[in-house]
Amino acid sequence: MATRSFWRKAPSRELTPAIQRYGERLQEAILQLAQYFAAGLEAAAKQGAPWTDRTSAARQGLRSFAVKTATTVVIYLVHSVKYGVHLELGTKRMAPRPIIMPTLEAHHGEIMRAVRRLVGA
Repeated sequence: MATRSFWRKAPSRELTPAIQRYGERLQEAILQLAQYFAAGLEAAAKQGAPWTDRTSAARQGLRSFAVKTATTVVIYLVHSVKYGVHLELGTKRMAPRPIIMPTLEAHHGEIMRAVRRLVGA
């Protein structure tokens, strides 16, 4: 017994715009989630920074923010002081005392679980 399907309206007329709107809403939701986590990353980095403050500029200069590009959302955790690279990588006289990668690694799993819950994966 053969089954037939008929379209009352062409699916591309309504389906394509609906899919596009869904994608836009999803990307906006991911951006909001990334902004939420960026604030937490910044706080964790400032609290866990392993160096001794002399001026507190390095600790206060840790920044985290989320940016939406054309195809993705990126979370940045950065130093805003020029010598931040020396804190992260060390110098000939100073051992490295990184905070950026340890902070990102410590929170990666939590961020990815939240994204998966959001997208239903």
